[in-house]
Amino acid sequence: QYIVDQHPKNEVVVPAKARIGQIMIRRGDEQGAEALFQKILADYKDHPRLAEAVHRMADGYLDQAIAIEQDAAKQMGAAKYAQTVREQGRPEAVKNYCRWAIEKWQITIRELPPAPRYTEQAWYFTGVVYRRHLGEPEKALPYYQKVVDAWGRSTNTPGAPRP
Repeated sequence: QYIVDQHPKNEVVVPAKARIGQIMIRRGDEQGAEALFQKILADYKDHPRLAEAVHRMADGYLDQAIAIEQDAAKQMGAAKYAQTVREQGRPEAVKNYCRWAIEKWQITIRELPPAPRYTEQAWYFTGVVYRRHLGEPEKALPYYQKVVDAWGRSTNTPGAPRP
């Protein structure tokens, strides 16, 4: 908040605002976080760090889904929680947070100009969420394939051969 208040023209304001949105999500203020997110999209539509901000918001939703699962595993015991997930599926709240994360990554993928690192992460984490958290591996495959197709062309891929 300090950066946002004291240095409103600084380039890190956009990702800093997204971090505030992450905190709002963690505190259970999804409506406030979403309102902030929509304001970021409207106010900074041409900002060079917008993809980073969108990624931070998606991370906030995924982090909340994971936190819910960790809390449940702690309360029930990890083995019991895993059995419950196998038999009944993940809690609806976890699924909702995962869907909201995917929704944000789709903005990066479909609406923003390609951004090194963040576009690839959006593909990858969308695949992870579909496969690991929503149990829909068939939906994960196209996103993983995009990562494979981009591997080697990206300056952000460690160990990738360079053309």
